[in-house]
Amino acid sequence: MFGLIPAAVFFFRLETQSNTFHEFMVTRNIVTASKLIETIERNLFERYGDVQAFTLNSAASNPKNWNNPTKDNPLIQAMNGYMTGYGIYDLMVLADPNGKLLAVNTVNAQGVKIPTQQAYNISFANEDWLKNALSGQFLKGKHGFTGTVVENVHRHPLIDSIYRKESYVLTFAAPVKDASGKIVAVWANFADFGLVEDIVGTFYQDYAEDGQKETELTILDKQGNILVDYDPNASNSKKYVRDFKVLGQVNLSKLGVQAAQAAVKKDAHGGIVFSWHVRKKN
Repeated sequence: MFGLIPAAVFFFRLETQSNTFHEFMVTRNIVTASKLIETIERNLFERYGDVQAFTLNSAASNPKNWNNPTKDNPLIQAMNGYMTGYGIYDLMVLADPNGKLLAVNTVNAQGVKIPTQQAYNISFANEDWLKNALSGQFLKGKHGFTGTVVENVHRHPLIDSIYRKESYVLTFAAPVKDASGKIVAVWANFADFGLVEDIVGTFYQDYAEDGQKETELTILDKQGNILVDYDPNASNSKKYVRDFKVLGQVNLSKLGVQAAQAAVKKDAHGGIVFSWHVRKKN
C-alpha cells in the first residue's frame, strides 16, 4: 500500500503532464517547419536576384567579349570572380538567343580550373530556361518581383561531364539587354542544391543535439516529389547522402501520405498530421 500510493501519484502527474509535453512537441515541429522553409526561401530569393545583377555587368553585353575563351576576357574574369565569390554555383553560361554559347566560367567555386571548353560545342537552343527568359516567362513573387526564370532542381548532363559526378542543381536565368533595351543574350546560373541541403542539415543538427537523432527532415516540391531526404540513420553516414532512386522519383502525395497531400493543396495551411511512415512501415 505504501508502495502503490507514491506510484499512483507519480502516474497521475505523468498523465497530466503528457498533454502539455505533446502540445510542446507539436508546436516545436510546426515552428521548425515554418522556419526551415522561410530560411530556404530567403536563400533562394538571393539567388533569384544574383543572376539579374550579373546581367548588368557591361562585359556581358559587349560583343567583343563573346566567343573569346581567353583568360584575359573581362567577361570570363567576371564569371570566375562570381564563382569564387559566391561559392555555391557549379556553372555560369551566357548564350545568344539562338542557343549558341558566348561565354562560360573556367574555374569552380574553389578557384580550380575546370574543363568547360566542351560547352562551346553544345547548343542550348532547346533549354527551357533560354526559351522562357526570351519570352518573359519568369517566376513572379508576391510583391511584384520578376525578371528571373527558375527551374526546379534537376540533374544536368553537362555539369555531370565537367565535374565527373552526379549533379543536382537549380537553374536561375535572366536576359541580358544592350543599351537600347534589346535582348542580346541570356545568362544562366546553375546553383548546387547543396545550398538547400546544408540548411536542412543545420536544422537536423538542432534535433540531434537535443537527443532526437531519429528525426527525419524531408523537403517536397509542389507536386509532392521528394527533393531532400535527410535521414542520416538510414544512410549510415554522418554526412547527407543523395539517393537518386528517391530524389525526384518518390512522390509522397501519390503514396497517400496525408501531410504531403495536404501540403500540395493550394488552400493548405501549416499544421501537423500523425501517420505511419509509408516507406519504413512504422
